[in-house]
Formats: sequence, structure tokens, C-alpha cells
Amino acid sequence: MGFEAKQITRYSLAILSFVLGLVGTHFLAIHSHCWEGLNPYCLIRWDSGLYLDIAKNGHTLVPCPDLPNKWCGNAGWAPLYPYLVRWFSYLIPGHSLEWSSVIVAWSGLLASFLLVAHMLKGKSVQSLLWHLAILLLAPGSIYFYAAFPLSWTLFFTLGLYHGLSKFSRTWVWISAMALMWIYSIGFVFLGLLFILWAYSHSIDDPSPLKRLSGQAFIAAAISFLALLGYEFGSTGHWNATFMVQAKYGHTLNQPLKFMGIHAERLLNSWGGIQRFIELQHFGIWAFLLLIATQKPIFQSHNLIKFSALALLLLWALPYGASPDVALYRNAALGAPFWMLLLNQHSWRVRWAWLLYFGICWGPMAVLFFQSILI
Repeated sequence: MGFEAKQITRYSLAILSFVLGLVGTHFLAIHSHCWEGLNPYCLIRWDSGLYLDIAKNGHTLVPCPDLPNKWCGNAGWAPLYPYLVRWFSYLIPGHSLEWSSVIVAWSGLLASFLLVAHMLKGKSVQSLLWHLAILLLAPGSIYFYAAFPLSWTLFFTLGLYHGLSKFSRTWVWISAMALMWIYSIGFVFLGLLFILWAYSHSIDDPSPLKRLSGQAFIAAAISFLALLGYEFGSTGHWNATFMVQAKYGHTLNQPLKFMGIHAERLLNSWGGIQRFIELQHFGIWAFLLLIATQKPIFQSHNLIKFSALALLLLWALPYGASPDVALYRNAALGAPFWMLLLNQHSWRVRWAWLLYFGICWGPMAVLFFQSILI
């Protein structure tokens, strides 16, 4: 009975955290004068319309009418989330794609909370609460509630780590394959898994991680090739995603120049709410610098090193593309890695960073509802 009570407590706290996030999002939407609260009208922003278009019409790729040698359409966005939205809409009265898009996103977030509770079996209540709070407050977490695939990307990222750490082949294969289809930066995880496998072999890691990381890379590679085949079948081009994304200039550029632009924005917006974008922006760089100067990180388990590299790439790659690229969507995907890396520090450091996230969370959500936060 004692085990069952602890198990019920873990999952109850996970569900309570999810509900708390929904309630907080609702009131922040109203505070931002989006009076519908959790209505899809408030949660459909930026690329949400493209996902809805895919759910309705499938992928499209056409020459841009006003941009020579450029390609337009919705083929630059991954297919799994919009197809989940389409399929789930058949279960909703009126077959509303809009309501389906947010319900599917919320279900991914709830699944993530429950998975964290499952992963922390045997840990203290304090540890569980801290990990759940990271999911609530991590940079960019407002996107977990919006009509985006980020909550399910979070779930499969957690599932991949769970599989690698617990040596579960099922979790590894399902998560690695799904990550290629759920969000358009899945190829970053493909590269990360190859690096993890190559590094584990180079040091002759005696644990099952060496074998499992190789299987994770193979699963991701097979899935990525299948995705390219899907793109060819739906658009006639195997690299349709990259053709569309190239229109936006999403290539590595001048990160130091962009850092100067962000610093100027911080100074110019100091008296307004937009300063929180830049405060969190430089806070993430401070954390990455903290990682780079911590010798224990590089003497730790291979998955910790993997987490440090993942967080760096998820933040630095889009950062080097443009000062206005969708930084905080990628930052949201770093939530599992925030957990793992902060776990290497004292409780004082962990709670201090959580407090910092909490201070920024409300203003950042308001900026999202005001269509300012990208």
C-alpha cells in the first residue's frame, strides 16, 4: 500500500502541475487582453496557421510569386503534429481543427508531466516538485500550451533520455523515430545521437549506452530517410523542408553581431516589459557559460555531456541565424536538459535558477499573447 500511495502522489502532483499551468496560462491571456483565455483564438500564433493548413490540405510547395528562385508553401514544417490534429479533429463535435490543435498540444504536455513523474520513481517529493516546476517555468514553456508541436517534441525528448538512461530499447526506438517527424529541427537530434554513439565508442564505454546510442542513431536515421521519402511523395522534392526554410535565411551568420543587437535592445527596452525577452536571453547565455566553466560536467556521465551539447546546439544554432529567429521555441525544447544539468549543482543553485525562470515566465507569456515574443 505504501508503494501505491507514493505512486498515486507522484502522478497526482504531475496532473496538478499540468492543471496549474493551464490556469496560469488562462489568466495571463486575459491579463494580456486576450479575453478568450484558453480559447484557440489566443493560442494560435505565428506558425500555428501553417500547421493548421497542413492538417487541412497536406503539404504544399510552390515557387514564390514575388521572390525569384525561392520556394513557398507549408512544406518547411514537420508532418506528425498536424496529422495528429487532423485525426483528433474527427472526434470533436464540428471537427474543429483549431480546438484539436490546442488539445493535442495539451495532451503532449500532460504526457510529459506524467513521464517525468514516472522517471522520478523513488526520488524525494522535493526533487519531483523541482522537476515539475522546470517544465512549468523553463524558457519558452508558453509554447507547450499553444498550437505548436513543442509539447510532443518535449515528450519524445524526455522519452529518448529515459530510454538511454534506463536502457530501454522500446523507448529509444519510438522516441528517436518520432523526433524526426514531430518538429523541423529533428535532424539536430540525429546529429547529436551520432556524436553520442561515436564518443561512447571512442572511450570504449562498457555500459549498454554504447550499443543503445547506436540503435538510437539507426532508428533516427531510418525515420529521417522515411521523412525525406514522404516529402518527395507529397511535394516532388526530397529536400522540401530545406527549400522552404532557405527563403527565411535560416543559415549560420554573425552571432557576435546579433549579440550586440540583443544588448542594444536590452538597453532600449529597460523600462518596458520587453526587457524580459533580453533578460532571459542573456540568462541562457550565462547558464551556457556556467556549463563551459564547470569541470565536473566534462568528467560526468556521457548523458550529461550529451545534455550540455544538446542545450548549446538548440540555443546557438538558431541564434546564429537571425536576431529575430524563433529562439524561444528551441529554448523550450531545452527543458529536459535544464533538469539534467542543474541536477549537477546544489539545491541552492537549482532553486535560484528556478526563481529566475519564474520571474521571467509571466512577462514572457504576456509577450507571447501580444504577438511580440517569437
